[in-house]
Amino acid sequence: MPWVAVLSEGKQGKVGRGIARLLIVEGLAGAGLAHMLLYAPADSPYTLYFLYNAVAFLLLYLVVYLFKWFPLPGFLRFLLTPINIFMHAGLLMSTFLWVGYGIFMRFPREFPVFAQGAVILLLFWALLYLVWFRYVLASSHKYVPLGPLMALTMMVAAGGLAGFFLGRFAVERWAEHIGSDSLKFMVWVMAVLIGASGAGFLAPKPAARREASDD
Repeated sequence: MPWVAVLSEGKQGKVGRGIARLLIVEGLAGAGLAHMLLYAPADSPYTLYFLYNAVAFLLLYLVVYLFKWFPLPGFLRFLLTPINIFMHAGLLMSTFLWVGYGIFMRFPREFPVFAQGAVILLLFWALLYLVWFRYVLASSHKYVPLGPLMALTMMVAAGGLAGFFLGRFAVERWAEHIGSDSLKFMVWVMAVLIGASGAGFLAPKPAARREASDD
């Protein structure tokens, strides 16, 4: 069996780390899906999209994990690389939709503005994803252990908190120029994403263990 072959080649630690991260992420995504089924408003057209995204994420993340951690012949890996790129792009989009679901549930009145500005916010989320969240998912070229990952997460959280207060200052200072409360909320979200991604970019590169079969 393929999994027996992997373990017999002395890759228990590598696969074990991957399985641990996989189970945590998939478990959280499963809990999120259950939350949607129980609490998301059934009369909203957005709920169905979020449900589809939750199911897609559960499957897509599993496939990305298998491609990353399952050893493949070099030529076969080369042939599958373009597909892998699309899978990672899909994972980026899916995580952004998870952020959208959080805003949809927490700030339902402001969510339509978030949806209208999704393209712009996606760009800022992409920056944050590249400097931080892909390490959380263990989907990057490097496996970042828990200690360095927590240090990076604290830096990102500090940057997001700074962006939160700067965004509030900007909203209060130029309230009449910004306009509606919904647009103020949009500026606030952008400030948080900019602060978090900026802190992640300026943070020291996390100590990582590069694996031979990484993407």
